[in-house]
Amino acid sequence: MSQSIPARALLGCLLLVSAAALAADGPRPAELIESRKIWDAAPHSAFTGLIRHDGSWLCVFREGSAHIPGNDGKIRVIRSTDGQKWESAALIAEQGVDLRDPKICLASDGRLMIVMGGSFYAGHEPTPNRAYQSAHSRVSFSKDGVTWSAPQPVEGIGDAHWLWRVTWHKGTGYGAVYSAAKEERRTVLTLWKTADGVKYELLVNPAAPISASEATIRFLADDTMVVLVRGEGKDRDGWIGHSKPPYDKWDWHDGGRPAHGPDFLVLPDGQMF
Repeated sequence: MSQSIPARALLGCLLLVSAAALAADGPRPAELIESRKIWDAAPHSAFTGLIRHDGSWLCVFREGSAHIPGNDGKIRVIRSTDGQKWESAALIAEQGVDLRDPKICLASDGRLMIVMGGSFYAGHEPTPNRAYQSAHSRVSFSKDGVTWSAPQPVEGIGDAHWLWRVTWHKGTGYGAVYSAAKEERRTVLTLWKTADGVKYELLVNPAAPISASEATIRFLADDTMVVLVRGEGKDRDGWIGHSKPPYDKWDWHDGGRPAHGPDFLVLPDGQMF
């Protein structure tokens, strides 16, 4: 059994929050009880994903020389059974490709799956400040968290469109995609679905009323889809959209706060954290 956990790009820090605060009635901040560094082997470690799987924690993140290369990014996978002692389980790399923003989940066939961006720059590493040229999302699979398939480009989603995270629900994977190139002076969000994690088909354009980028999809008990989106407007506010099956009619609300690298959980009582 696996459970995805929100994890922000905090340079390899593990944050623990009080379970009592999560379970408390009514909306309130969780209580931060500890912050602990778990990895710092690279000059730049960022953009994390975290999952609990078969009795271990698996944390994935990008290692590189800087936010923008410099050196092309690689995806580090580290593992811990107790959250205290961590070891490297794998390093995923692709020649000439800057791998970025890994997000880990459990696919419907029981394999671990990492969705990641793949960016291309002019020139060769480690030349600093190389100009961005294009991007195409990638996916890698593993049965044990140690041996991973070579990153392969996703199918159906074109270049310059970023698949940021996949959420599986009742055997189908759902992902939010934003355009890396602006259309009509704003980035456009679309929602896609997949049966195998590799081939994707367009589900809907939810008509988000903002210039949108990173987004996470979750589901409520009645199959309502909820999307938390990073807004790229002047106020940088995150937006929340929700829709019932077949997901063709959407309601959108301003979240009132910036939401960069957005992620959230739906708790058993229906509250969202």
